[in-house]
Amino acid sequence: MSQENVEVARRFYPGPIDVAAALADRDALATVRAAFEPLMHPDFETVIDPGYQMMLGDPGMDAPPGSPSISYGIDGFVSIFREWLSAWETWVVTPTDFIDADENRVLVMLDIRARSKTHQVEMPVEAANLLTIKDGRIARIELFFERGQALEAAGLRE
Repeated sequence: MSQENVEVARRFYPGPIDVAAALADRDALATVRAAFEPLMHPDFETVIDPGYQMMLGDPGMDAPPGSPSISYGIDGFVSIFREWLSAWETWVVTPTDFIDADENRVLVMLDIRARSKTHQVEMPVEAANLLTIKDGRIARIELFFERGQALEAAGLRE
């Protein structure tokens, strides 16, 4: 089952994608949504690590300081990032490694290249997402700004 889960993760991250552009343009958003929705479990949830929240600012989610924020469904995922990414000219996410964490989870290592609209400064980020696969679809995505925290959450770091 775990290799099948890695393949689901690879379909969710097919290669470099400029998430800021995809969420800003209605036609691109519709295309991305049509591609990703079949990969998402009906109970899909997004969990944002507190470190990522610091980067996002206030994504409009109710959560005590220092605890993860959770949104539900593809609409929750899109709404969190659409507003925040509007400040970025680019936010290019490139998967670099897919790690079979256990029979239900896949850790995806990411290189992110972001350029702000205001300062035009490119910022490199080494992040990671931990995916939980249920019934062959992604049921949960946990966003980590620091790879070490993602490895720990996946039980791959002591």
